[in-house]
Amino acid sequence: MIAIEDENTTWVQVTALDEQTLPIHGWVNIKDNAQAHIKRRSPWHWPGFDTIEEKATVGELSDKIGKNKVAKLDLADYTPAMRALHQILTGTLIYSTQRKKDLPPPTFTDRDLKEGLRRSWTAELIGHLLVKYESEWYADEALSKWNEVDELFEEEKQQQKALIEAGLDKLGITEPYLRDFALEVVDEAHKHVKSNWKIEKEQRIKPSLWWKQVAQAQAQNPTANTEANTPKLSNLSADGKAWFIHPVAMMDSFQEEKIDIIVFYIYLDGRIQKYIPSFIKDENQNKYRYVIVDGQDKKHKVCDLEYIRIKEKVRKAFNPNQPKTFYKTKSPSDIASDVNDEDTKYRIIYANGEIAEWGKHDRYYNVKSKNPNSWRVFGVNNNEVELLRMPDSLNKQYGNLNIEYNFHNSKRRYANPGLFAAMLGSIAVYNKTVTTTGSAFQWGSCFPSVLHINGMAIDFEYKSKNNQGGYYSHSSQQYQDDLAFLNAMRLFFDKIRVGEHSHFKEFRQLSGVVDGGSLHNSHFHADFSLTKIEEIKE
Repeated sequence: MIAIEDENTTWVQVTALDEQTLPIHGWVNIKDNAQAHIKRRSPWHWPGFDTIEEKATVGELSDKIGKNKVAKLDLADYTPAMRALHQILTGTLIYSTQRKKDLPPPTFTDRDLKEGLRRSWTAELIGHLLVKYESEWYADEALSKWNEVDELFEEEKQQQKALIEAGLDKLGITEPYLRDFALEVVDEAHKHVKSNWKIEKEQRIKPSLWWKQVAQAQAQNPTANTEANTPKLSNLSADGKAWFIHPVAMMDSFQEEKIDIIVFYIYLDGRIQKYIPSFIKDENQNKYRYVIVDGQDKKHKVCDLEYIRIKEKVRKAFNPNQPKTFYKTKSPSDIASDVNDEDTKYRIIYANGEIAEWGKHDRYYNVKSKNPNSWRVFGVNNNEVELLRMPDSLNKQYGNLNIEYNFHNSKRRYANPGLFAAMLGSIAVYNKTVTTTGSAFQWGSCFPSVLHINGMAIDFEYKSKNNQGGYYSHSSQQYQDDLAFLNAMRLFFDKIRVGEHSHFKEFRQLSGVVDGGSLHNSHFHADFSLTKIEEIKE
């Protein structure tokens, strides 16, 4: 509520907190220094926003950015806005290579800025910059500030010629006609650029200069409405200088829900970001959220899943064609039981965390004894790993985006949390239903496989394998579907194993795809690496 006492005195009713954080109410005189114990604050003081006052002219900025393209500008010569952008870019992964090699960050170019804007977390920081500068919609009739750019063309042309001549010298090209031709190309290119720039100023920039006219009109027609008891609106500044705020970032600061759970953001280009907020609710301490980010940067929550921590399993022993009694319990605390986990028929859980599993494995079928059974033993170490139980099925629709999978002939429904993110990303890119035959059991074991240990790999059935044990032709839709899903998995997984059959010859020629032998003639096998995850802490 606002009350106007007279022309110079405006009171605003406010609610605040006292020293005991209890709410207090009262009226505040908003005139500067009217009440010494009260400080006036604007939206520019909201958390997460930084203010920058940029005084460089258009010509100065163009000159500095041009020099920066060839790394000729020292950091000390950056303008305030350039310094702020440099700090954001060097604080993210734009310069990850230099950071890993302990090298100083390089100067940034417009290409680096565009790359930063393509990264959501960097774009958000840039959107939180509140910059005061002279608007591009403001200029005098002669376009003086834009004409400053004209003077830079000749300097830029000479710099390019110097670079070309140095390159020709390095290549040993001394023939005058070749050197003259290369330099004439630069002249022609700059002549074209200058011509376009002249048209740009006359036909695009000049017609868009509305600021000065509006500011003058506001000065002549005050907008105060005394009858409605409302204050006069702030007029546009006469010099064209103002604070510019990114509207989307500002609205997001009010509208976005506070994140209080660790989130896996899964992008369709293969990126997986693990976002760790500064505060996590007690009920979310052992949960992860999975969010798909589509091509328009819209976020779609898929699910929240609980995870557990187990002792990391290691391969210990493999014994084919041994009877069920080959491994035995060692202490009263060991648990041995018959199970029906698909091919797994018997399991011993030892008190120290080791697992022994016995069951059917077609590869090690003993013709003589007609014994198809084998043992796998998984040892433990002192490390801990995370596992979560994947949903038995998913069917999510987000516009044209489809995430759907089902399990078949598998109770190995536990996986590393990062692997599950890669699985969701692959399915989202593929945009069709897939069938998985699982990853690992809740102990990190994975009979009949040893490759799925700790839930770091997962299998998917081929669509191009028919019910008679053969394969559909390469021209079939089933084969094209398999190829599309394979390419989707290559974005998110470290390595894909396919069968040794000639049907998969073209698959094996793709990067990241390896020959998995006859064991993988029936299914894709996708290996995940934790290096695929980019961790971001708030």
